[in-house]
Amino acid sequence: MRLEDRTLQPLQVFVYGTLKPGEINFAPYCQSRGCEATPAIVFGRLYSLPLGYPAITTGDLPVYGFLLSFPDATALAELDQLEDYDPTRPSEQNEYLREQTDVLLLDRTRVGSAWIYRMSPARIQALGGIWLPQGDWSSVIQAQYWHPRGLDAGTGILSQESYRISESDL
Repeated sequence: MRLEDRTLQPLQVFVYGTLKPGEINFAPYCQSRGCEATPAIVFGRLYSLPLGYPAITTGDLPVYGFLLSFPDATALAELDQLEDYDPTRPSEQNEYLREQTDVLLLDRTRVGSAWIYRMSPARIQALGGIWLPQGDWSSVIQAQYWHPRGLDAGTGILSQESYRISESDL
């Protein structure tokens, strides 16, 4: 199959962090491309990172997110850039690795495989990741773990400033 033909094929990506509907990167990277989002599960271990986003490793616990279905594969290059993944670099130079994984619906029906961005356990440890045993991440959860002041008391919405660490936090 020629490269041009592959980019015209539908693309499926499992997301568990900032690319989920309602999170900061969904509108610019997904919604604007006409993707469909279906609640789904993969198995692994989910971590919250102090950088403002999560990471997943392999494992046997359910991780909740969304299966994004794009009309074609042209979005993959932008997603790779967002996730700091370059298939031509050695894996240790990428923040995430893009791999295929089995995806299930919430009722545990297998729907096939999709791309997922995983991080190595060593990188998660070096970044000080916190394991999320409930297998679910959101910007609200992120704020509670890393920056409790980041939630507006009246609305419970995460403020833009909550992603930044000031010197007083160190």
